[in-house]
Amino acid sequence: MSPPCGRRGHSDPVVIAPLAVDSALLPGFGGLTARHLGGMPATDQLPQGPLVSIDRPRRIFRSSLTGMPPVDRRAYTVLLVAAIVAGGAFAGFSLVGNHGAPIPQAAPAQPELVAPAAQVAVVDGGTLRMQDRVVRLSGVNPPARGTDCGSGLDCAVASANALAALLHEDPVACRVTGKDGLGRPFAICEASGTELNQAVIAAGWARADDRQPDLLQAEAEARTQRRGVWATLHGATW
Repeated sequence: MSPPCGRRGHSDPVVIAPLAVDSALLPGFGGLTARHLGGMPATDQLPQGPLVSIDRPRRIFRSSLTGMPPVDRRAYTVLLVAAIVAGGAFAGFSLVGNHGAPIPQAAPAQPELVAPAAQVAVVDGGTLRMQDRVVRLSGVNPPARGTDCGSGLDCAVASANALAALLHEDPVACRVTGKDGLGRPFAICEASGTELNQAVIAAGWARADDRQPDLLQAEAEARTQRRGVWATLHGATW
């Protein structure tokens, strides 16, 4: 006995059959007629055809990636969480470094002063005026003005002339290393590839700062060779 319309059994088959088309087509219903919309014919009145069980789901689309296993959402979530945790641990290790010590940071770049020869003037044996700035040669102590180098020669003037001769009318580049008590920059300066700080001391026209061993070595050699002021002076008087 066939179940009433609209109350088919859970496993009763349904016959899929093409619908007839007549002249009373209703617009917007894909070719369904008033007869088909009004009610479904009994199962025994439908044409015979292959039976399809409503228990079996019908697949409308088929993935083009055939042969691949389905994705396990839980496994995917576990892998994603593990990757995030591992990435955080690596970032923390990179920031802390070995044994918890912070990673050394690069030292800030030291400012540099550059001026063409036409804008460089010698103030004394250890000081330059570059454009509108006064720059002191780091570690260089020239003779004080009025220091007698013999035969009426002022050692301060001779020291300034010696520094001017080292410039060779070339541009001067200075790397600032600090400031003095008046705010003037201390710097290591070069001209035509020659470091002026060491050159003026090695020529014997200035003393070296006691805190700079490389310059002290240059002064010791100048004293031994009796260069510059050491040709007439046996000890520093400034």
